[in-house]
Amino acid sequence: MNNKVKVALISIMLSVLIHVIIIYLRLIKRIDLSISIGVITYFGLSYFLLMKYYKYKKTVLIGINIPYLIFYIPILLISFNRIHFISIIPNFLFLLSSIFAILVINKNRFRKCVYTTGITLFAIIYGAYIHSSYTDFLANYINRLPLNGIVKNQKITNDLVLLNSSFEKVNISSKKDKLFVLDVWNKYCSPCFEKFEDFEKTKNKFVSEKNMFWSVGFPIKDDTLKELKDIQDSLGFTFDDYYSVDDSLLKQLDFRTVPTLILIKNNEVLYKGSSYYWLNKAIKKFQ
Repeated sequence: MNNKVKVALISIMLSVLIHVIIIYLRLIKRIDLSISIGVITYFGLSYFLLMKYYKYKKTVLIGINIPYLIFYIPILLISFNRIHFISIIPNFLFLLSSIFAILVINKNRFRKCVYTTGITLFAIIYGAYIHSSYTDFLANYINRLPLNGIVKNQKITNDLVLLNSSFEKVNISSKKDKLFVLDVWNKYCSPCFEKFEDFEKTKNKFVSEKNMFWSVGFPIKDDTLKELKDIQDSLGFTFDDYYSVDDSLLKQLDFRTVPTLILIKNNEVLYKGSSYYWLNKAIKKFQ
């Protein structure tokens, strides 16, 4: 086996290993956290391999990025939809971070420190602040909504009926002057569980008799409402738990992914998205 093939195989195997770890993190943690870690890790991997095999720098970069391109490009081309676009496109930051490594490798020590610190800070800031706005932008753009997620003139024409924790029907449409903040989830959505803590903090921030903070779980396939209630009870949050009998809620309120935050008052959807930054602003505006 010649050196070039060896370098290519090493690069491919390490890239696949890191991406498997990132996918695992995505399943148990927030997608924004997994992307931050991915950017830093791919930059570090590329930098390490370029230091060791700089003579084969093109082979290193191709080897690192080819598994990703082979796996994700066909998904985007064959099965293009909003969910894939939102979840896959940010991963191309991994590719850019590996290319960035080759720009850093030949710099002096001071510039290497500056550039490395810069990309680390970018990765952290992206995960903490930018990704949620990016997600809202795509969701809102496709739904013809503004960047901040604040909806204009979306009326709820049919009664919006949910089930409370005793599985009794509650008609939101009949409750006037109440501001309903809904956090819609299902049990297969790991980011939903991570963001319940944010929902709890927002609820505590806007405590009022007129502000209703409800998590709304809905069953998929063979799920039962009791299963969802047991999950919510085990988490111990103080916001109220409500349920939809099926996923028709998504169609009724015109969204397709979870977690999604919905703000409703007087039968009108006022905010729709996943950014707590914009949700907080919407609550202040409409409460």
